[in-house]
Amino acid sequence: MFPLEVGGCELSHDVLHVGVDSVDSWRGGCTTHFIFEVLRDVADRLDVKLLDYPLLVRLNPNIPWRTRGNGAVCLRLKVRSNEVEAFERLLELKLKSYTDGFYDCDPVVALLYGELHSDFSSFYEKALSRVVALREAHELAQKHDVKVIRMRSGLGLIGALAAIGSLTRGDYTHEILAYREEGAARLIDDNSVWVLEFETWPYTFNNIDPETGRVLLTPRGPDPVLYGVRGEDPQVLMKALRILRVYTRPIGYLLFRSNQGTDCHYMRVERVEEVEPYSSISIKGGVASKPKVIKGGHVIFKISDGREELYCAAYEPSGIVRRVAEKLEVGDQIEVCGGARRFPGLEVLSLNVERLVVLRAREEVVEENPSCPRCGKRLKSMGRSGGYKCKRCGFKSIDACKLLLRRSRSEVEGVYTPPPRSMRHLAKPLRRYGLEKEGFYECEEMELRRVLILER
Repeated sequence: MFPLEVGGCELSHDVLHVGVDSVDSWRGGCTTHFIFEVLRDVADRLDVKLLDYPLLVRLNPNIPWRTRGNGAVCLRLKVRSNEVEAFERLLELKLKSYTDGFYDCDPVVALLYGELHSDFSSFYEKALSRVVALREAHELAQKHDVKVIRMRSGLGLIGALAAIGSLTRGDYTHEILAYREEGAARLIDDNSVWVLEFETWPYTFNNIDPETGRVLLTPRGPDPVLYGVRGEDPQVLMKALRILRVYTRPIGYLLFRSNQGTDCHYMRVERVEEVEPYSSISIKGGVASKPKVIKGGHVIFKISDGREELYCAAYEPSGIVRRVAEKLEVGDQIEVCGGARRFPGLEVLSLNVERLVVLRAREEVVEENPSCPRCGKRLKSMGRSGGYKCKRCGFKSIDACKLLLRRSRSEVEGVYTPPPRSMRHLAKPLRRYGLEKEGFYECEEMELRRVLILER
């Protein structure tokens, strides 16, 4: 058990951790927008202080029944004791009104008062990489007296509790999200996105896809997000807002701290036998089969841990990951990261490769005809048992034999990730390597206006 700290002081009983998940529907809505609406109402009615930025928490992307973005949100707040009941009532009414008409989501708001137990961090770490049963979430909530506000089945309890336990230590990034009026078009000057990319590199990421020129700041779905910029700290994100030229007037902005772009979801396993269905893993081993290109341009190969083998699939949209996978040779030492699923048509697990690291490429052994001892030109074979002949000077030899040469393939070694347009929310872009943050995160008390910007 450990207390979350603010400026070195233990949090008191009026500290509240609010986890929210599964508010988004395939028809619209967004969990982050729900929190934006909640904070907008809170700013007008209650005396509430934030103890951290709102947390935007992505969970295991390999879960088939996940929500649209597989993202939950957590608020760490200090609430006046005499306003706690009013705050709970506000959350309950807002959840009911926001999800009215959404029948394909199972929204939950979870409220934990006071101390944050390490059980929640353990629960979060499991939800990042593996399958979590709803039963486990109920047991955790009951053990720690978590108040649960839910609609329908309450499947969102898993994400809500995971969000509560998230981001107490380790790497993190930030994202600022702008929201639009319902039905408003997303109109952004593409050229300004390129300017943002150059002016803030490498401290923002996934703004644009360099291969296609596609702008990635704007989602394509029916949700209320106008655009979002991801980066290392709030200062660079505010700079990005000043650079962007946006022709759709936002209704407001909300600044988040997040686990996006951190690779935190890859659970390291040593043996193939440890791989579980729907888990997100990383595993090292040797290439055990010659890569094969199948219909659609996808590349299939096997990796071995020395005892068992695992099918790996590098799909065509993964770009350079697929191209490098095609160049692998049996015996190459690699690390593969991705999601484990049943291989289509076979009752075996396979790994959808999202990141490929070639640790050591085996030397290539090639055969070459010998050189002419007279003029140096490469001899030509005269067929089986016919020896070799030089076409330039006429030299012949029946004793000469092919030469075996070893060639380095070290140019294949390195870290390969998909293009931005194909990256998961949690996947770490190459530009973030070396910018990772470490250690425990120390919370600080802040006013709502530091994270919530409203357009009047």
